[in-house]
Parts: sequence; C-alpha cells; structure tokens
Amino acid sequence: MRRFSLALIFLAILVVFSATANAQKERLLGDFVPIDNHGITRVTLTADDQIHVWGICHPSDCDWGIVPVDTYGPTVSSNLGATANSLSAVYLHGFATRIVVVTPLEENKIQIDVFTKFTDHSGRTPYMLKQILVRRENMALKP
Repeated sequence: MRRFSLALIFLAILVVFSATANAQKERLLGDFVPIDNHGITRVTLTADDQIHVWGICHPSDCDWGIVPVDTYGPTVSSNLGATANSLSAVYLHGFATRIVVVTPLEENKIQIDVFTKFTDHSGRTPYMLKQILVRRENMALKP
C-alpha cells in the first residue's frame, strides 16, 4: 500500500510539472468519447468532482462506476477554477487498481492515461493506456 501511495504521489507531481496547457476547470468537464476505440469508450467528468468511466467489454461496455477526482493546478497557490491542468482518480476493482489521469488538450479534447496494476496474483504485467477523447457536442455537465 505504501508503494502504491508513493507511486500515486509521484505520478501526480509528474503530471502537474509536465502539463503544458493551463485550462479552466470547465474545459475538463463534460461527456467525452474516444477518437479511436482501444480501451476506454466513454468518460464523463462532472462539476461536483466526479468521474465516470466505461471500458471496452463484450457484449457491452464495462461500467467502471463513479469515483471522486482530485484536481491539480500549476502551483501550490493556484486557483483551480481558473488554472486546473489535470485531474486524477483511483478505481479499486477487485482484480486491479487503476489510476486515471486526465489532462486537457486543445479545445474540446482530453488525454486520459490509465495505469493498471493487477492485484489478483494472476501474474499479469501492469500496463499503461493513453487515449485521446473528444467532447460530445452540447454535453458539458453542470453540478
């Protein structure tokens, strides 16, 4: 658990310092769908600091559920409403832990990075998925 916490802190610091685009928090809100379909099929980010993720499954998408997000700014004294530049969330599935990091790109696009570590002793290798999503038209959400 300590390693996981340290990894999450390191990841958050890395994201904050590597993000090049500052954005208002509203740019990170809405309903997003992928440009390509190879992992995540939909992401909804709400003004009440929650994320809802769906992933590819058969015969229908897997609903990962709704979890709280943490919002990050460029400095320790940032106004997150005006300068939020990334979000993170943790999904604790029975078989895996997933760290989700969302970063704004150009207008109406986000990048989602999902770090998956299997906790079921299956021997599967932890992996990272990077995907670009675009906001559905007129789907910005309100609290």
